[in-house]
Amino acid sequence: MKRITLAVLIICLALRAGPARAAGAGQEPFNFLFLDGGARAVAMGGAYTALATDSNALLYNPAGLAGAGRYEATFMHNEYFHTVSQEYMGLVTPFGLGANVNFVDYGRTEKTTIANPAGTGSQFGITDLAVSVGYGRALTPILAAGGAVKLIRESIESISAQGYAFDFGLLAALPDHGGLRTGLSIQNIGPTVRFQHARENLPLNIRAGVARDFRLMGLNQTLAFDATKERSEGLLLALGAETSIHESMRLRAGFSTRNDAGPGLTVGVGWRVGSFGVDYAVVPYGELGYTHRISATLRWGASGSATRAVALKADAHAPAVGQYLARARQHLGARKFPEALAEADAALLAVSMGDPALPDLVMVQGLAYYGMNKFELSRAAFVEVVRARIAAKDESSALADAYIWLGRTLIAERRPKAGLEAIKRGLALDPTPQAASWAQAMRATLESPPAVEPKSE
Repeated sequence: MKRITLAVLIICLALRAGPARAAGAGQEPFNFLFLDGGARAVAMGGAYTALATDSNALLYNPAGLAGAGRYEATFMHNEYFHTVSQEYMGLVTPFGLGANVNFVDYGRTEKTTIANPAGTGSQFGITDLAVSVGYGRALTPILAAGGAVKLIRESIESISAQGYAFDFGLLAALPDHGGLRTGLSIQNIGPTVRFQHARENLPLNIRAGVARDFRLMGLNQTLAFDATKERSEGLLLALGAETSIHESMRLRAGFSTRNDAGPGLTVGVGWRVGSFGVDYAVVPYGELGYTHRISATLRWGASGSATRAVALKADAHAPAVGQYLARARQHLGARKFPEALAEADAALLAVSMGDPALPDLVMVQGLAYYGMNKFELSRAAFVEVVRARIAAKDESSALADAYIWLGRTLIAERRPKAGLEAIKRGLALDPTPQAASWAQAMRATLESPPAVEPKSE
């Protein structure tokens, strides 16, 4: 029993509670649900309730699903101590839908009996699994709500417990209070779970958090604080900080009272180029050593969908948005389309819902995608710009140009009829001279009758 005792002890120290039944009577099962997902959240001590507007939202606050402006997927591998490992995947869409899978494997353990205390020659395994799906949507320009349902299962050899639970959350951005964000979620609401002959409570949990973005010494900074209360635990606190030392590099540190085995400190780093990012975190556990988490995140699709979702980003970074936009336009002029796209993506992380620069940034994305021959993505971006400017009752040359570029994209997709209609709408407004020249030439080409070759006698 030494191996299973060690594995249980490790998880108890890491989570302040053990897995189902192995922790003993009175302990709640499914405490693996409190393992963090995504190395960014780990590095910030788990203080993520008000920051969770990405593919990890379901672990912290399902309302954050409303803040995703594009598709995003995160994959994380976590090597714990002994033979314990964790595999995690999170996914979010720009429509407020999200899902995740969290699997923990405690490895194989020797079976022992009273007659064979050294082992019987056979082994058994312990595993935990949770699959969640959720939805979040904006209730107002500054408030979002969300909910999720999760199916959970713990297995020890042939004995298992299964159950389901619900999560609910709120997330608000307060631009009038220095870009403060607040979050509240209630997790693991559900019926008791039968494990063999006993019924156990789910680990009901309440999370509350605040976060704020600001600039210090010319760098973007983020501070976050969380307080959590589990059914069978006292109040747990977490504090996280992040600084952007470069447009593609972020340093992080955190502290959590959940970690009883070590000092509670966490550190990490994040690296992002374009739509791909890698995050790393290390957590010390005293005499047990260190655990290392690494996660990879991929983002794709036109992020203009954020114009229909609550971005829930603080606007304290607004001074940098103009710089990003200027550099993006310079890259477009030099036909450096991937660089222009990277600048626009970075700027979108700093803008809030309703920011006047948002349609301009999405327009840059569309132009970059067009230059890269990714016409499906460019079309989606131009459509978002058109919708945003119509909603704002903006009939300036910016709307006209968006229509014209939408027409050019449709023509490139071999949809000339729809493209010509978009071009006509753009010309009916007041396009810029360059866009008007392009549009007139295309319109003349599309509307001119095909040349008829003379018949040979």
